[in-house]
Amino acid sequence: MIAQIIPLVKLPRRMKYLDYVIPSALEPFLKNGHLVHIPLRGKTAQGIVYKIQPPSIENKNAKTLKEILCLVTPEIVFPAHTIEA
Repeated sequence: MIAQIIPLVKLPRRMKYLDYVIPSALEPFLKNGHLVHIPLRGKTAQGIVYKIQPPSIENKNAKTLKEILCLVTPEIVFPAHTIEA
C-alpha cells in the first residue's frame, strides 16, 4: 500500500504531498489523518497521512519509495475533513 503524506516542512510550491510505502506492520492501523515519522532529506520529519491507496500500475517507482518509519501517536490527529493538499 502507498500513503500520500503531507510533510510538516516546507516543500516546493508544485509539491503538495509525497508518496511513501506503508510497512506491513502498519497497514492494519494506518488511517487518513494519522501523524507519522518519515525519512526526508536524510533526516526524520513528521507528516500527515493524506490518502492511502493500493499500489497501481501508474506508480511504477513504488519499489524506490521510502517507507513510513512509525506512527507518532496511535490517535488520528487530523480528522479527514480538515486535511486538504
